[in-house]
Amino acid sequence: MPKDPKPFVFTLDFEEAMLITGATGSGGHQELHRRITEELENNNNQVTFTDEQLGELIRYITRYGSGGFQSRLRKAFRRSIVELFDAKGT
Repeated sequence: MPKDPKPFVFTLDFEEAMLITGATGSGGHQELHRRITEELENNNNQVTFTDEQLGELIRYITRYGSGGFQSRLRKAFRRSIVELFDAKGT
């Protein structure tokens, strides 16, 4: 029987978490924004991603231009994503 994939748990430091502010409006990206904001507030600056959600985050910060929220997400999660890939390479 196959195992469920292990979730990715990122803990942002204070400055990183402060880059993510409340979402306004509705739609796909606002839903991502709202979910991340709520998790940060409720889980001591931790955000948990499934494989699919991590893919969505990476696509959003790399493929949707350099808007304000994309830039803040990139800065907020850069360290965590780099550490994830560095850990996988060792």
